[in-house]
Amino acid sequence: MPRTAHDILPGETFDEGPPECPACSGPGAYLGNLGTREHFRCQNCGMDFSHVGPGPDNASFEAKKDPVNALIETSITPLGPNQTVVIKDNGDQIFFSYKTPVAAHIGGKRYRTEKQWSVTTSKHINNYLSSAQAETKPQEFFDKLL
Repeated sequence: MPRTAHDILPGETFDEGPPECPACSGPGAYLGNLGTREHFRCQNCGMDFSHVGPGPDNASFEAKKDPVNALIETSITPLGPNQTVVIKDNGDQIFFSYKTPVAAHIGGKRYRTEKQWSVTTSKHINNYLSSAQAETKPQEFFDKLL
């Protein structure tokens, strides 16, 4: 029987694959470490979940496979359901609505996508940017930030 996030002990790796979502038992996609916690997003229901992991110096199995995660130090912060901000080691921020980068705060300037997504994604962008002025950029600009 596959293990859930609640069954993983600190310092364990995932030889059997990623942990299961505690809500729907779907596979967890590795998002990153924050402190000693490893964060995952369910690939079925989209729920974010985490557990105490081996820490940032010994990331879990997917981070070891992904050279981008190995090279770029980031902090991943959920802001709400389907809203996440990635903060790079230089302080730049990339805001995601669902799994799509749609806004950013780079070098003191704020940017938002010109692409019209759903009403919910528009609300997410507006909440992230608050009332700050933001330059509009094509969606390709945000896709290339990754």
